[in-house]
Amino acid sequence: MVTGVVSVSTGRLEAVSWFEHRSCRSKVAHGSRHEARAVGTVQMNRRGGGRVAPYHCGFCDGWHLGHPPGRRR
Repeated sequence: MVTGVVSVSTGRLEAVSWFEHRSCRSKVAHGSRHEARAVGTVQMNRRGGGRVAPYHCGFCDGWHLGHPPGRRR
């Protein structure tokens, strides 16, 4: 397990797991599923397509965007 990731929000060294950093700390938290989905639609349209799906985060209780499970990039 990797720990000691620098927090994007505070700039301080915090003891978080690689999984928490990858799935939460390195992403923007949205207040609702609807908000995350709307932002994802705009972002993917700007990038020329692709799919992202909102998911509820157990670390911060917010909503993040990620690629759907089982999808190869």
